[in-house]
Amino acid sequence: TGGILVKSQVKEKGRCTGRSTSMVQCHVFTENSSLVVLLRRELWERHDPSCPASLFSSDRYIPFFLILCIYFSGCFIPRKEEPQIPVSALLLIGPSSLYYWYLVTEGQIFILFIFTFFAMLALVMHQKRKGLILDSNGRFLFYSFIITLVLIALWVGWLWNDKILRKKYPGIIYVPEPWAFYTLHLNNLHSPMEESV
Repeated sequence: TGGILVKSQVKEKGRCTGRSTSMVQCHVFTENSSLVVLLRRELWERHDPSCPASLFSSDRYIPFFLILCIYFSGCFIPRKEEPQIPVSALLLIGPSSLYYWYLVTEGQIFILFIFTFFAMLALVMHQKRKGLILDSNGRFLFYSFIITLVLIALWVGWLWNDKILRKKYPGIIYVPEPWAFYTLHLNNLHSPMEESV
């Protein structure tokens, strides 16, 4: 996993990197300095948690996941080159998974996410037959999606018997929004405390 040169052109955080780094670190810097982070920021700025989820269309998320799939398709190397993920990159998988979890649950795009994950899984199996395996960048993204899926399953399982949220999300796919959980439960806990003060 030889290092490659990354030059950031985004001045969002007031810094540019032009040094060699490992492929996984390069993946992190690439996401922070490419069209991916621009799409993330666009989705974040347009997302208003105070508005109902029905006002949001999943169409705006399609380019983001499409770019991830295209990026993922280029993250394969011959089997003889076994990639190693640095510890620093492994620590970043958690925050990355939390971001995708919030994006999927708050944006109500579970169907789009699961189809993207299945497409990535099918691509891994197809490339495996050709003797190709994921490189460090691909493993970072793939592991992030797997952990995100686990977090979504835990989130749904935790709120599975919530009658209030069940009424709010009566469809077949039950994926409550974090903001809805906060406004219906945690926000009510703050009100009595403020009144007592």
